[in-house]
Amino acid sequence: YLKSINLHKRILDKNPYNYLAWYNLGHAYSSIGEYEDAIISLEYSFIINADFKNGYLDCADLCFQLKKYEKSLEYYIDANELFGPDPELNLFIAECNIKLDNIKEAKLNLFAGLKVDPYNDELYYNLALCYSSEKSWYKSINAFHKAIKIEDNREEYYLGLAQAYSSIDNDEKAIVNFRKSTLIGPE
Repeated sequence: YLKSINLHKRILDKNPYNYLAWYNLGHAYSSIGEYEDAIISLEYSFIINADFKNGYLDCADLCFQLKKYEKSLEYYIDANELFGPDPELNLFIAECNIKLDNIKEAKLNLFAGLKVDPYNDELYYNLALCYSSEKSWYKSINAFHKAIKIEDNREEYYLGLAQAYSSIDNDEKAIVNFRKSTLIGPE
């Protein structure tokens, strides 16, 4: 990665408007843990080429991983506006909003994503999390079931469902789902 950083810096010395060199430099910095430099480099990639979707998405993803949710949200919204509606972008925008405790905005994006892709288990899962945060347990349980119906091998889905059942004092169903969660993800 250090060789990659040196190579891309030399390329950028000759052509500072090479968006792919900035993009690759961002990934090289990220790989060695220089996250602030990585974000700056990735930003240059899509500042130079406003149509470079991967630059937006990778920068937003890195910001999300670093818990810079507002910045991540900004880039995901920009990408959604530039490249059109996309259920995956709706999901990413919703996840940022959930982290920022903007539950109403998160739900709007999740519903928008579900209109386009009603078979996306992650959209239902995050919708269930929104309902759980509002203590709308029956809606949460329904959304967890929809997520599980689409993808039945995710321990976090069963864990969320178990917690929702526990919240309405249905211990029998809570225990069943805690066990399923543990069987799928014993760690």
